[in-house]
Order: sequence, then structure tokens, then C-alpha cells
Amino acid sequence: MECNMRKATILFLSLLLLVGCSDNGNTNEEEYITQARESLDNGDLPVAQINLKNALKENPNSSEARLMLGYLYLDVGNAPSAEKELRRASELGEADEAVIPSLARALLQQNKFQQVLELDTDAGFSNEAAAELLASRGLAYLMLGERDNAQRELDDALQKNPNSVYALVERARLSVSQRNFDEARPYLDKAFEINPDYEYAWSLLGNLNLFEGDIEAAIKAYTEAINKSKNANRDLMQRAMLFIQQKQYEQAQQDINQLKKSIARHPKVNLLQGLVHLRQEKIIEAQESFEQVLRINPDDMQAIYYLGVTQFISGNIEQANANLSRFVFTYPNASGARKLLALISLKQQDFEASEQLIRPLVNGEQDDVDALNILAESLLLQGRVDEMMPIVEKATTVKPDSVAAKTLMGAGMLLQGEQEAGADSLESAIEIDPQFQQADVLLILSHLQSKSYDKAQQSAEAFVEKQPDKALPHNLLGKTFLEKGSEEQAVAAFEKARQLEPGDPFATSNLAILALRKNDADKARKLFNEALEHHPGHLRTMLLLAALDEKEGNNAASKAVLQQAIELYPNTVTPRVLLARQYLLEGKTEQVFATLNEVIRAQHSNNPVVLGILGQAELASRAFEKAKITYQHLVSLQPDSPQAHFQLAKAYAGLNNSDGVKKELYKTLELAPRDLNANIALTRVWLLEGDLDRAKEQLASLKALAPNSSLVHAFEGEIYSKSGEVDKALAAYQALYAAEPNTRNLLRLTQTQW
Repeated sequence: MECNMRKATILFLSLLLLVGCSDNGNTNEEEYITQARESLDNGDLPVAQINLKNALKENPNSSEARLMLGYLYLDVGNAPSAEKELRRASELGEADEAVIPSLARALLQQNKFQQVLELDTDAGFSNEAAAELLASRGLAYLMLGERDNAQRELDDALQKNPNSVYALVERARLSVSQRNFDEARPYLDKAFEINPDYEYAWSLLGNLNLFEGDIEAAIKAYTEAINKSKNANRDLMQRAMLFIQQKQYEQAQQDINQLKKSIARHPKVNLLQGLVHLRQEKIIEAQESFEQVLRINPDDMQAIYYLGVTQFISGNIEQANANLSRFVFTYPNASGARKLLALISLKQQDFEASEQLIRPLVNGEQDDVDALNILAESLLLQGRVDEMMPIVEKATTVKPDSVAAKTLMGAGMLLQGEQEAGADSLESAIEIDPQFQQADVLLILSHLQSKSYDKAQQSAEAFVEKQPDKALPHNLLGKTFLEKGSEEQAVAAFEKARQLEPGDPFATSNLAILALRKNDADKARKLFNEALEHHPGHLRTMLLLAALDEKEGNNAASKAVLQQAIELYPNTVTPRVLLARQYLLEGKTEQVFATLNEVIRAQHSNNPVVLGILGQAELASRAFEKAKITYQHLVSLQPDSPQAHFQLAKAYAGLNNSDGVKKELYKTLELAPRDLNANIALTRVWLLEGDLDRAKEQLASLKALAPNSSLVHAFEGEIYSKSGEVDKALAAYQALYAAEPNTRNLLRLTQTQW
């Protein structure tokens, strides 16, 4: 409500009190109200509040005190209390014109937009009161997204009272919401002419300046709003955020400190505090601030995002992954969160997931060098160098001095066999930024790939000299020695890395593998557990430990580790594939389907390993139609895979589709003529169909592949028995009985003889 109108109403009520007061003896009530009025005139709102509450102690049914207290609560931003007092004042007989316009404002502040629209508008108000109520209705419609209705109500308000500052400002707000900034300014200018101290006009001007990109002007406008406001919290928050964006952290902290005096537990205040800490690299303090936000509002997505950022920086990768994944699920186009998640996937060696996360950014933001480099690295680590090179070239075009792009370019050249050019590109990256360790890493690996072990050792030793207190250089030196065959020196380098960073996963896993070469499984297990103690949830270590358990026959322990990995990395396919494979070997097909659930199948619908295991489980559970669809898709992905065609033939066999079986077996043998299983299967087909001539042709292939196979002898005996060539059948069954002297083969032999 506009302050002038409120003062007029209060003055009118006070005159009524003076003229018409009864002799009921409520002098204390009157004195309190008079003192409250004086305090309001002096701007002393806390004292006014105390006096009005004292008046209500004297007379709880004082409609005037209730009304004045409602106005006061509205001015200081306590909308729920304002609503309560205004409704009580109305019940006690205050006029609708004095109550309803202010009640509408109180409801607006509580986002009770529909209730605003339900207020009585046919009460015969003055133009001033009607204009205020219409303006509130317009704002309610705007908040509900009904802009046409909002414009109608606001235009009606200005027809009722062209000088209503409230209506002018809300009409400007409507124009700002429509991005019509030129239309908004005249409304604001007129509002300032009428009342240059109207805080909401200054606040909206700050928003308008911000939308237009003039941050300095926005800060000045918010400052005016703060100076003129009885409740400046909203504008303090806005200004603090702009100070943070401008890297004016001291000024931002001053605003935050002021906010803490009145609303210390407000989530936005803690969010702002966390951002200041984060920008000042106070990671622990920032994390605590964001966690405080989430204690009050667990669904605050900004806090979830920034908490994920702090966890990523501090190395809490699993927690960062969980929070950032939640943020991206809600805001799938959030580039910052996607890039961090893609980097996390790279760290977890889930290169396919990294590619899936970053692809939308590259497709949508061609000039995002960071996204281009992340995509290039994910493709590189999948071995898809030909796809990677154009992306790196794009990155270097956009940013010629990009060290990451030069590094990836060098790696790509190396993998394409351009050793000299690749090494030059990596050395160029090192010259631009000697501290960019990825270039050193790839240079060393490139020398190892080309088996230039002396150069690799020289580069690794130079890397150690640059970063002697880091585990990575020592690990690479250890890897170099390992590939040179200098196992003792390799162990020394890995132990040094382990000493510098206890539980370093690369060092411990290599030491564990060396221990396993010597059949020292206990030492290997201790090393894996050491890594997991210092790096809980490290995926590669968990997979190695699961493999060790399975190798030792402890399938239950192996599956438990894999299940834990799945819980930590629900969208990562490798632990699911390994667990599903174990269930498949145990004949537990339902567990296979549960492990490779619908979400995983959708995310990895083109993953041949997932399709292969899924298809085998479908065959084992006699779901032949599903198996057919699975293997048809696999064949489309791997048309030159004999195994895929052979498995599809099995699915057709289950469906009694003889033509499909023969087609796929022919294709299998075209791709792999010496495939024994396919030759056996095709021989069996001809036998079942009674085509003995073709069966004999296939038998010749079988005898060439496995002349001493019992199964081949059995086929030979059956074919010649059915063709009436008894002597040949007898010779085949004699060879079969000699190889496997059992009752079944004896019966075959005797039946042929008699």
C-alpha cells in the first residue's frame, strides 16, 4: 500500500477517535495508539509495534490498533502477521476500503495469488483504494502467468488513479516481464516524479538495469531501494549477488552480515555466504554453508549444484557425482554441471558416459572450448581417434593457445602413427604451460607406445624433477621401468608414490598386480584394501578386488564388491556387466535382467557387451523372441561378428525358424569358416531336415577341423547309418567307442552291427 494513503487512513481514524471517543475509561489504550502514531511518524517501527501490542493488551478488540499493526507488519515484510491483523480488524468492523487493498498486498507477499483474485472488488471503494486493489490483482495475474489479464487489471488501475505509484510500478513490472524495457521506463519515470522515495520502484529499476546488462546501474538502484526501505532484505540479497559477480567480496560480505542480523537462517543468506567462501577458495567453509541451506530446504537446486562443485574440488568424487547428477536431472541443459560430471566420468574411467554427458554441449555450443576438449579426451580414451581429431582442430581454431587442445592433438597424432609430430605438439603444450601435467603424461605414454623406453624414462625423470612431491610422476616412472622390464626399479618408484600419497590407486594396483605374478594373493588383497581405505569407492580398485575374489572362487565376496560398486555408480555399466556375467554363469537369469535393468539398457542400448550378456540370458530363459530382437540389434552394430550371427542362429532355432537358422549359420561360416560350433550346428540342421548329401558335405569340414572329436565320430556314424552305408557307420561308431567307452556308445555300436 502506498504510505501516503495509509497515513491518511490512520489520521482519519485518529480524528474519529478524538471526536467520538466514549467515556468507557480506555485511556491507556488511546495513549498507546497515540504513542504508536508518533513513533510511526518518526520512523521508529519497533517502538510503534510495542505500543500497538500494549494497546491490544488493554483492549484486544481495538480495531484501530489491529489495523495499524497490520499496516506496520506489511511495511516490515511480515506478511503472515499482517494478514492475521488485517482480517481481525475487518471482523471488528473496520471498513473494507481500509482493509482489503492492504490485505491483497499481504496475500501477494505470501504467494497466495488466487486468494487475491477472490477478494471483493464491488465494495464501492474510492478511486485510490480501487486502483491499489486492481494493481494487486494485476500482479497476481502476472505471477500466475496470465499476462493479458494482468495488463487489463493494471490498465484499469491507472484509469482509476493515473498517479498511483503502486499501479505505475506494477505496470512497469509487467513490461519488464515481457522484455519490453523501453515501455517500462516511462512508467517508472512517472512513479519517481510522484514519489522519489518509493523503494519498490528503485528495486524494479535495479532488475531492469540488470536485465539490460548494466550491473553498475543495477547496484546503484538496489542501493537506493535499500536506503529507502523498512525491510531491505530482498534488495540486499540482490546487491550481494551482484557484488559476488563483480568479485567485490568485501562489499558482498557486508551485505551478508547485515542480512544475518535479521534472517541468519534464511537459505538464500547461507547460499550467498557459501558463494563468497567458494570464490575466496575457502572450500570447507563454502561446503558447510551450502549444507546449511540444504538442512532447511533439501531441494534447493542452487545449493545442490554448488555443494557438488565444492565436493568435486575437495576430491569427494562420489558425493559430487550424486549431487551434480541430481542437478543435471532437473536442469539437463546446465553446461557447468554437465562438464563437471563428464570430468568425473573420465576420472572413473567411464569414457562412454563422459561422451554422453558432454555431447549435447558440443552440439549446442560450438565455441565451448572446454566442452570440445572434454569430448575429445573421452573419444581418445575410447580409441576413436579419427572422430577426435576434427573436434580438437575445432578447439584449436577457437582458442589457438589452448594447452588442453594441443595436448589432445599430440595424443591423436601419436595414435595415428605420427610420432614425431605428436611429440612436437606435446612439447609445445609443455612450453606454453609447464605446469599442465597432462602434456607430460601423454608425452611419456607416447614414448612408451613407440617403445622408445630411454626417451620415456628421460621424460618421466624430468616430470619427477618438476613435481617431486606428487605421486603421478613417480607412477609414470614406475610404469616406464615396468615396461622396460626393470621390475625392481618399478617397485621402488611405485613405493615412492605410495609413500607420498598413501593408498594411491595406481601405485597400489600395480604393486598388487606384481604380487599376483608371484602368486601372493594376500599381499595383493592388502594393497587393494589399502587403496580403498584412502580412496573409498575407487571404481578400478573395486573391480580388481572383485576379479581377485572371483579368481579365488569366492564368488559371494566378488558379487558383494560389484554390488557396492553399482550402488556407488548406478549409471556406470562395467560393474553391472561383470555382476551380470557372474549371475549368467550361475544360471540366475532373473538377476541378470535385474542387474541390466531397463534404465541401463536404454542408456547403453548400443553397447555390444551389454547386448551379448542380455541375449545369452534371454536364450537361457527361453525368451527366444526377445533374444532374436537383441541379437538382431547386435548384428546391426557388429555385422562382421561371427559370434553375434551364431547367437542369432540360436534364437531362430528356439523359434523353430529353420530358414533364419541356416541364414545366420551360413553368415557365421562365411566370416569364420573354421568355427567348430557353427559347423556342428549346421551339420545338425541337415541331419534334422534329412538332407544327407549336405550333411556329408558339412561332415567333411568337421573332420578337417576336429578329426578325433567324439562328436564328429557320432555325426559320422549317424549320417552313414541313415544313408545305409553300414560299414562306414560301423567304423565311425567303433572309433567313437574307443574314444568314449560308455553304455550309450556301446548301444550305438551293437545296434549298427545287428
